[in-house]
Amino acid sequence: MRYEPAEKPPLRQALGAALLIFVPNSISVILLTTFVVRASGESDSYLAWVTFTGLAISGLSMILHAFPFRHLGSGGLVVTNLNVPLLAMSVLALAEGGPGLLATLVIASTLLQFVLVSRLSSLRRIFTPTVSGIIIMLVAVSAVPFIVDRTIAQSQDRSALVVIPGVFALGAGLWGAVQASAARRVWTLPIAVAAGLAVAIPMGLYDGGPVEEASWLSFGDLEWPQWEFDFGVRFWSMLPAFLIVKLTAFLKVVGDLSVIKRASFREPRAVDFRTIQSGLNVYGGTTLLTGLLATLPVSAPWSSTAVYIGFTGISARSVGIYLGLLTLLIAPFGKVIAALAATPNSVVSAVYIMVFGLLFIEGAKWVFTGP
Repeated sequence: MRYEPAEKPPLRQALGAALLIFVPNSISVILLTTFVVRASGESDSYLAWVTFTGLAISGLSMILHAFPFRHLGSGGLVVTNLNVPLLAMSVLALAEGGPGLLATLVIASTLLQFVLVSRLSSLRRIFTPTVSGIIIMLVAVSAVPFIVDRTIAQSQDRSALVVIPGVFALGAGLWGAVQASAARRVWTLPIAVAAGLAVAIPMGLYDGGPVEEASWLSFGDLEWPQWEFDFGVRFWSMLPAFLIVKLTAFLKVVGDLSVIKRASFREPRAVDFRTIQSGLNVYGGTTLLTGLLATLPVSAPWSSTAVYIGFTGISARSVGIYLGLLTLLIAPFGKVIAALAATPNSVVSAVYIMVFGLLFIEGAKWVFTGP
């Protein structure tokens, strides 16, 4: 550890560490939001909105986490991304009722989360590591067939050749996921997509037309999805499952913040629970904002922050601020979003298999070893 949260590294080192984290994390945010929207069957205009707001809120949350305020902020480097346990539920909500249903579910469950922050000890007695792990495993197992079927069904080419890029993507992604180096594993998604595109482009399976037509800056193309609260039958039928998964994801965030705190200092120290609660307030507030903007829950702290800290040796607050600012700056670049949105469906399916396969493993770890 070269620089702890309260220490100030030189500008060049801080920016270098931020750039090292920024590249794979931003690619991951763009890829996962693209895949969720594609799997749900929503429009390209909604994809542009979700990607822009997702990057913006993720960047904002990382900046807020860097500040050591009493009730807001973790006081150090915290990398945020999509809340993986909620990916499948987000796809289902969008497929069943569009942005309005998703926004209603996110807002309702987040308001409950604010109540639960003060009752965390009681909640942990109900959602034990075993129960939470089993829920995560069930979400992963039930999501893969639905999402892959929807993604493959959208393909206009029914020949067997369309699956070849996906096979290469899956193989490359699995190779990245099992690498001994944790620093390499954070590049799993970019490696998988790059391998799939390297095969798809020569085969003519990558449509570059939308990329050429897309503008460099997407401000003029953004359309806010005018949604209304949906408290109909679909809301009440999905609310129990959404709440259970949301509570499980909430407890995962508690564990992730604890892991990040332990990795942020040179000497082992007890985790200050007040900073965890302050971090949870940032997570809850930014998640509520995603609901109000009818976008995806993209502000969950990721335990992979500990990997980045171990790789760079820097957990300084300034790195979190620079990382958030860089993420905010890339949000309006529409051509980057269009390039990833044109990813062939078989590659999309391969990435889904990896994401939810790793989620299943994460749930199994909760069951057998705890969070």
